[in-house]
Amino acid sequence: MDRTPSREPLPTVIDIAPFFSGAPEERRRVAAQVGAACEATGCFLVTGHGVPRELIGRVDRLWRAFFDEPLERKLACAPPDPGVFRGYYALASSAIAYSQDKQAPPDLRELYFMNRIHALPASYIERLGPAGAYLAHPNIWPASPRELREASEAFYASMLRVAEGLVAIYAVALDLPQDYFADKIDKHHSTFGAASYPAQSIPPLPGQQRCAAHSDFSIQTILHQDDAPGGLQIQERDGEWRDVPRRDGALVVNLGDTMEWWTNHRWRSPVHRVVNPPIEVAASSRRQSLLFFHAPNYDAELSCVPSCESPDRPSEPPPLTVGELILRKSRKGTMAGT
Repeated sequence: MDRTPSREPLPTVIDIAPFFSGAPEERRRVAAQVGAACEATGCFLVTGHGVPRELIGRVDRLWRAFFDEPLERKLACAPPDPGVFRGYYALASSAIAYSQDKQAPPDLRELYFMNRIHALPASYIERLGPAGAYLAHPNIWPASPRELREASEAFYASMLRVAEGLVAIYAVALDLPQDYFADKIDKHHSTFGAASYPAQSIPPLPGQQRCAAHSDFSIQTILHQDDAPGGLQIQERDGEWRDVPRRDGALVVNLGDTMEWWTNHRWRSPVHRVVNPPIEVAASSRRQSLLFFHAPNYDAELSCVPSCESPDRPSEPPPLTVGELILRKSRKGTMAGT
């Protein structure tokens, strides 16, 4: 079983609350801490985020109940096309490694995706042409648990507020106006995902993980994870894998490829994975994560920000718009497992 031992757990835990309520020096301190973590690893934990614990616990319980439903009920919520990223994706039906143009067995997880709560303006959807159909696709909801939709939409709204707050911190950390990114996220197409990693009664295939090594595609991923064995790891610059532990009350933040492009590769979009549990506890080690993929406007440019370009650090021409990059890489990973 491929589970490379990790070194000391990542220590970076940042209380972001003083950025929004503290004195100017506190705002600068928080921004400096976040900027240092983004440059060093691209992964850190945040407290003071304002998402109620009761809401997190409720959403987590409801999604566990959904994943406990019979398979035929879950499959009734499958999307009409795997590339729309709404609804249920069965166990081992996707292979995220394909998004990195790598071969690997399908991931040992079930997924459920929802996108925006409120529809984007029709004029914006029309302007995007074929991509507009993807953005406008309605969310798919199961019949039970009955409270799942309301709780998930409340969680989505709370996580969006955290994401927007973090983007303001990023701007200050990059010596930009606090609202620099505002016009790049005002028509976001962010996704909430519930990921269930079932207990493993059958050994994985060679090279198969709960989620294969990859980098995320958007601005950032913010997640709540439990502490069941077989969890999240990131790969450092030297190639070593390190555990990202669960800390009580904290959310994990992973930067995405969009932010790495915007900062001219000064900040990192970390390669990460979810490993299998140790074999001695695999049959009883169920795991679940709640994920918020913060995606900017589909037509936002990938051009680097002014503070990250200089004569001795020229920027690369962006290959695609943000949305094109996200959709292309996401569809590779989802379609490969079908």
